[in-house]
Amino acid sequence: MLTVLPMQARAAINPKITVSDLSLTPSNANGEEDPNKTAVQSGDYLKLKFSWDASKADAKGGDSFEIGLPEQIRSKDKITESMMLNHDGINTKVGECVVSERTITCTFNSELDKVTAQGFKDLRGNGTSLMVANGATDLPKLPIKANGVDTPVAVPGGKIGAYVEGPYKPEKVTKWASDLTADSDKVAWQLIFGPDQIKAALEENGQSLTVDGKTRSTIMFTDELGPGQKYVADKAKWRLETGTAEGKNASSVQLTDAAGTDQNTSAGDFDLDVTFNGDVAFIKVTGPFVPRSNYIVRYESTPETGNGKVQPGVRYKNDATALGTSLRGSYAVHYASSFSINVEMKPGFGGFEITKLLTGTQTGKVPADTTFKVSVHYDLPGGAKASAYPDWKAPGTLNQEGTGGDLEMTLGIGAKTVFKDIFPVGTVLTFNEDPTNASATPEGVVWGKPAFTVNGQSASTATIADQELTPVTLSNSADAVPVDHGDFTITKALAGEGDFSNSTFLFTYSCTDNTTGFLMVKGGKTSEHSEEVQAGSTCTVTEITDSAFRAGYTLTAPEPQTVTIVKDETAEVKMTNTYTKAKGSFSVTNTATGAPVGDKEFTFTYTCDNGQEGTLKAKANGTAVNGPELPVGTECTIEQDVNTAQVDGYTLKAPASQKVIIGEKMLAMNFAGTYTALEVPTPEPIADASVKPTAEPTADATATPSADPAAEPTADASAEPNAKPSADASADPNAKPSADASVKPTAEPTADATTAPSADPAAEPTADASADPNVKPSADASVKPTAEPTADATATPSADPAAEPTADASAEPNAKPSADAAAEQPTGEPSASASASVSASDPSSSDATPQVTPTNSAAPTPAPGAPSSPAGGPLASTGVRIGLPLGIALVAVMGGALLVSRRRA
Repeated sequence: MLTVLPMQARAAINPKITVSDLSLTPSNANGEEDPNKTAVQSGDYLKLKFSWDASKADAKGGDSFEIGLPEQIRSKDKITESMMLNHDGINTKVGECVVSERTITCTFNSELDKVTAQGFKDLRGNGTSLMVANGATDLPKLPIKANGVDTPVAVPGGKIGAYVEGPYKPEKVTKWASDLTADSDKVAWQLIFGPDQIKAALEENGQSLTVDGKTRSTIMFTDELGPGQKYVADKAKWRLETGTAEGKNASSVQLTDAAGTDQNTSAGDFDLDVTFNGDVAFIKVTGPFVPRSNYIVRYESTPETGNGKVQPGVRYKNDATALGTSLRGSYAVHYASSFSINVEMKPGFGGFEITKLLTGTQTGKVPADTTFKVSVHYDLPGGAKASAYPDWKAPGTLNQEGTGGDLEMTLGIGAKTVFKDIFPVGTVLTFNEDPTNASATPEGVVWGKPAFTVNGQSASTATIADQELTPVTLSNSADAVPVDHGDFTITKALAGEGDFSNSTFLFTYSCTDNTTGFLMVKGGKTSEHSEEVQAGSTCTVTEITDSAFRAGYTLTAPEPQTVTIVKDETAEVKMTNTYTKAKGSFSVTNTATGAPVGDKEFTFTYTCDNGQEGTLKAKANGTAVNGPELPVGTECTIEQDVNTAQVDGYTLKAPASQKVIIGEKMLAMNFAGTYTALEVPTPEPIADASVKPTAEPTADATATPSADPAAEPTADASAEPNAKPSADASADPNAKPSADASVKPTAEPTADATTAPSADPAAEPTADASADPNVKPSADASVKPTAEPTADATATPSADPAAEPTADASAEPNAKPSADAAAEQPTGEPSASASASVSASDPSSSDATPQVTPTNSAAPTPAPGAPSSPAGGPLASTGVRIGLPLGIALVAVMGGALLVSRRRA
């Protein structure tokens, strides 16, 4: 979109003036071209070049030509530049060009009418203007209106891309500044740093830095401004931001400022602080630095000029150093006019332009309107004579041979001056300057040696190119007048504990001749020399103690010292730091619940990794008891002595041991013990025998075998029931004894209670004894109870074996019952799997395995043949195989009948 001009402006446009040869070239903010840049994005600089021709337009005063810009680009500056014409050796202003954001309008004045009347005809020239890519576009060509004619101009790279933050690149210490314009009243500086790279540099010097994204660490910088500017001291203007990071190219985010206001804590708790000493600032950044990330400190300086704006041509410089390392960043920026135009540029000819810059410590004393004279010697290409170019008038003074000449031009500070004449292509120019010829030399200022650069390279010669203006830069240094001077050094001495010889210490100094600066020195070493200080001056040297503190130590820092500067001598300043290992301690606080402990003292032991150990006594009333003083960093383990903490009638859940790392503050350790009263069982009898007999024997025989079996088998069957059966029949026998013994104990008891009795006994006994004694009693006692209870309460064999032992004592139990005693009581209904059940249809297996049931106290031994309790198992208690004599069968039947009758009663 083009700007619509007011009627009066459009009326002045001379459409016969042609604007052609338009092109866009990547450039930097000072107009230096970058031909290697092939991609353009929003915010980049583009140099617009153009030619204009009014030779056939009958141009006169008041006529104009204009260039209209599309919305995708805009002018960098809003400025006005003169159109100068050399006619008959006189440099005459014939018009001026006004550059606005969207237009460039050049208008001739009445002086053009005068030179035209004197016979000047060939009115033409060319110009350049610096543009800013103002937005993204995919258009390969931009429509520029060249004095009313739509002219497509190619975009370098074929398009203007959207601004994209550059990919992550690990920074060390880098300085940068925003570009300046004619209206800039501040210089916006950036200090960009990468914690990983600073960490590596510190470690090379024996120091350390934690970079894990969690631990708060501190990085310190010294920052020094060049001449002609001063810091903006408002700490709210000093800002810390995130930069690029691995996997993150997003825009920066402000974290905090030096005034102490946090803007964003999502990345952690960061702090920024700054102190000033003249043109030196000490910057301290603290936070949980993230690996593979960059951070930015932003701040500003203001130019020391009368109007508060940057002085054109003055180089504003800034340096920064990471304390304790050799990492250093430096940057300089200046403003020069972004527009130039010349009059008369014929094919086969070219010209040059010179930009004048000013540096040095005394730039602030140099008036902005100071001018300098530059002499230029030229040699025509190939030794040709000026007469070889009939339409060209050699500028300046031609030499006798006619092969070259000398000329002089005047330059203003910060101005880009286009030489009024042109030269044949290939002409070699040699530049020289005597700065003592400057229009003004302030008191106390001396000019340094001039420095020329051509096309960005240090050189004092240039070669003319076809229809181009060769860019030349001339820098002058405004220095202080030499006076008698001296300097000083600082020696850093260390005393006390710790080895900090690899640490770097920072000092600032301020002298009565207004010299300020800083020096860095390692422990036990001597610094470099200070800047030169006028003899007779005094300098005050102060250590920045923030840089001297070391973790785990207390610092006794030196007081500031004042030194007098002597001509041609180096004064020595000795500053001593004394370090003492910091100490701390811990305290123990004890509480106890659940038991009345009164004033009981509890013992706590501590064992430390430095070999120190001991005990503390603490009552359970919450009163803290302090431990000993220990060096910071010592690790101790503290635990309660459980043995001395016991209370009768209670169990104690003791507090766990704790570890502590000693810091510079008292660390409170809290211990809490819990007591539980012991339970005492009530000695009440129960209706049925259980796996845990009461203190008194129950009405029914328990399932616990006698501790000592009979030495010899009895003559009677071992399965004879007791004279007094239990209240409930635990296993009714069949009416008829079975052929085989129904219960035969194994050598080892089983894990589960398997000998539940049958719910209903048979009406009549079987032919065989249901208790299934062995036909022949074993020679040895068939059941020997174990000394310890079994896992489950199961069938307990009788204490008396069968009358006749078998050939092998196959059912002899273990000497000790198993460790797990089952506590399950039998239900009202018999188990379907009770292996000792006696029935008419399913005689008991002779391989059933009874188990020994333990008791907590001695139980009475049941009489031989007594039936087991409901929780115990089958009637047969010995499980020994015997024959089936009639007498034994009759005894079994009688016992069974007696049990049935008792149960049914």
